[in-house]
Parts: sequence; C-alpha cells; structure tokens
Amino acid sequence: MASPTTPASLAGAYTVFVNSGARIAPTLLMRPPDARVTRTQVFSPAVTQQVLSYMRSVVTDGTGRAAECSGVGDGGKNRNGGEVGR
Repeated sequence: MASPTTPASLAGAYTVFVNSGARIAPTLLMRPPDARVTRTQVFSPAVTQQVLSYMRSVVTDGTGRAAECSGVGDGGKNRNGGEVGR
C-alpha cells in the first residue's frame, strides 16, 4: 500500500518549479541562513520555465482567472523577497 500524500510532501513536489528544476526537501521549520541545503536536480531549468508558463497561462488566459492575485508572481513569489503587501 502506498504512503498517503501529506501537505508538506505535496508542497515539496511543487517547489521544483520555482527552484529551476531542483527538489529541496520541505521542512516546516525555518532554516538558518547558513544551513546546508541538499538540492536534487529533477528537471532542467528550461522544462520548469515551460511548465510555469503553462501554469501561468491557465490563470491569465484560461479557466483559472478567478485565482489571479495581484502582486504575486510565478510560484507564489512576489519577486522582491518579502511578503505580499510589504
């Protein structure tokens, strides 16, 4: 029997798209700035950019228009390293 999917493992699966194709093990705790992080390349950066483009077009041009969030870029990042509204 397969293990159940947890919210943390699902979030970890999607991080490859905002980390240029590298998987980083998810954690619910904040890592120290100097923490060593193991990255496993699972997709090329070109593939991840294409997938992000597809995901974005669903929101901008497709059935996900209601999910549009002003100020939030691809992968939920606002491109300034801070929180939305900062």
